[in-house]
Formats: sequence, structure tokens, C-alpha cells
Amino acid sequence: MDILQQAITEFKAQTAREYIALHASPCADMTVYQSKFGGVPYLPAGFPYPYSRLNPEQPLRLLAQINFAEMPPLADFPERGILQIYIDPADDRFFGCDRQIAHFEKRQVAPQSAYRVIWHESPDLSAPCSADIPDFDGEFPVSQPERITFEKKTGYMPYHSYGENPFEEAFVPVYNKYAEEPVGLIEDIENGEYLLEKTFDIRGTEHKLGGYRDDVWTPKWPDTEVLLLQIASDGVTEWGDDGIAHFTMTHEALRNRDFSRVDYNWECY
Repeated sequence: MDILQQAITEFKAQTAREYIALHASPCADMTVYQSKFGGVPYLPAGFPYPYSRLNPEQPLRLLAQINFAEMPPLADFPERGILQIYIDPADDRFFGCDRQIAHFEKRQVAPQSAYRVIWHESPDLSAPCSADIPDFDGEFPVSQPERITFEKKTGYMPYHSYGENPFEEAFVPVYNKYAEEPVGLIEDIENGEYLLEKTFDIRGTEHKLGGYRDDVWTPKWPDTEVLLLQIASDGVTEWGDDGIAHFTMTHEALRNRDFSRVDYNWECY
């Protein structure tokens, strides 16, 4: 095994993280309880439908629903219960992202004003659900409802070759443990950039829970937050120009099931 391959093997062992990949596909007979992108949400009888806090007359729309009973176990994540994310369907500029609204419109926006994260800890799968789901028009990141299935995987710190580069900062010291002549940059390693691009994802296109987030521009890892959900662009789901959306929270908030502290952002080219 050559020096670069030794370094890659050690680096993968050091940075391995389990995560859950989400596979989305059309389904003609989805129930309200199933995991899905778009579609009709689970809403217990009497549960108030979520509306925008910026525009109280504007109902929010289901972006994603995760039924954890359908998902393989993942550390800190629930083993049961239903998590829902709603965003403002009338907001085709920001897709309900409070952070972007505050930044571009220069105004104060409280957390989860144009989006909402709702946690049903003990859903009653036998109880009738509300049929009072509003009709929606206009553009939406999910062009048609899709059912979600799950696959447990192991991922590694994704590779970036531009801008701030925490991958390079983490990988170069591992490489130098084996190198006869230490290097300062990955570009100083013969065939280094080519092989690392093949070995580690430059930019992932997976929907996922947990693991490393994939970023269009500035990488946000190594990080101290949990990737609650990543929704990529895949043809049916689109965030602007081939973008990615992230929902993140702290480990403590996730363990406490405090989904009021979920942060949402998305970026595109």
C-alpha cells in the first residue's frame, strides 16, 4: 500500500460516521402516516394546521415527514414518532427560510416564522386524521409527493478543493505521518487531488439524516451540530439552481427532542 492509500485508509477510519440515506420514489397509495416528501401530513384530530407567523393568513405546506418507526436506528435519533417540516409555499424566493428573509429583507424574523418543525412523539395510528388540508398553488421545492425509504450507510468527511478547506487541514497531518517529506497542501501530493476526489464525495446529492452535510459553497464541517435532515436536488425536488437544504440542531436538543431549536438554510449555485 502506498503512502497516499495508507493515509486515506486511516483518514476514513478516523472520520467515519453512520447516517441514513433517504430514497424517494412515487407512490400512488401513501398513507398519512408514512415517511414522505410533500403530500398529505399526519395531523391528529383537533391538531391546529400550521400557518406562517409572518403572514398569519398563509398556511404552510408539508415539505418532509419522517416516521422514525420506519427507519433503521441511528444514535441520538428517535426510534418512533413522526417529525414534520413545513415551509411557506407562497415564498418562491426564500422557500420559507427565516435566515434568508432576515438577511435579504433586513428585518428581524423570529425562529420558525416562515417554516415549522412539528414533533408528534406518540402518534395514534388508529385515530382519524384531519382532512382540512389547504389547497396550494405556485412553485414548491417538491414537484410531486414521493414516499421515503431508508438505508443505513457509513460516510466520511466530504472533499472540497476550494475556499475554506477543513478537509485539507484534517487530511494533511495524517498524510504527513507516512510521508518521507511533509507537505503543506493537498496539491503538493502527487495525484492527491485526483484520488481524493474519487474516494471522497466532492458534493453529495443524497437526501440524508445524520452524517456529514454536503455544501454547495462553504463547507461547515467538522461541526458540532447534528444534521437532522438534508434534502438535495434530484429532479423531483429542486432548490433553486441545483441546491441543497439543511436542517440542523445541537446534539443536546436532539436528545431532548427539542425540535423548536432546528435551524434551516439552503443554498444553490
